[in-house]
Amino acid sequence: MQIQGGAGETIGETDFKNLISPAAALSVGYQFTPTFGIRGNLSGWQAKGAADGAHAFDVYKFNYAQLALDATFDLCNMFGGYKLRAVNPYIFAGIGGNLRFNNGATPAILPANNYYWKDPKVSLAGRLGAGIDFRVAQYCTIGLEVVENCLSDHFNSKVGDIFDHQINALVGVKFSLGTAKKKAAAAAALAAAEAEAAAKAAQLAAEKAAAEKAAAEKA
Repeated sequence: MQIQGGAGETIGETDFKNLISPAAALSVGYQFTPTFGIRGNLSGWQAKGAADGAHAFDVYKFNYAQLALDATFDLCNMFGGYKLRAVNPYIFAGIGGNLRFNNGATPAILPANNYYWKDPKVSLAGRLGAGIDFRVAQYCTIGLEVVENCLSDHFNSKVGDIFDHQINALVGVKFSLGTAKKKAAAAAALAAAEAEAAAKAAQLAAEKAAAEKAAAEKA
């Protein structure tokens, strides 16, 4: 389980600092292998837009909530094999649904060509991100994460590119119940046992070859 908080930036036509807003997330997941996991993610809070209509660059707020399913990949375990590390970077990708509501924009401040919405709306969302976990205890890590959410162009009420983008930078705490670690340890133990068995088999083959060579020389 992971709890996160931070800031979001809705890409728009004004200064970066004008569109920063609060963001939060809650995730619950399962680690199937030392490398691969799945998590359900509930995120959202606030987003902003900047209208370049009748009143140039009026900034307005609205709220959103997003439910997604992410596939996660532990980079150290992927390339270096499993072990309990102090630092673990990871990447993830996901898809979900985005609910937007409480639109602070009005037709009066938007350009004539717009996607203004008043009632709550739902659309698909695609997610791509990366993070890094710092282990502070056997079952607890503190992490940093950056995620880009690709949303419908209707998200911020404005006509633009194919997608609107909500980028979040989050810090959080992750708690592990230990099951994944047990499975990972078992997988590591199995790999070590297989390597030991292979080494013994190679040693026996070498000894057999040496014995056969000695017997042939005596004959």
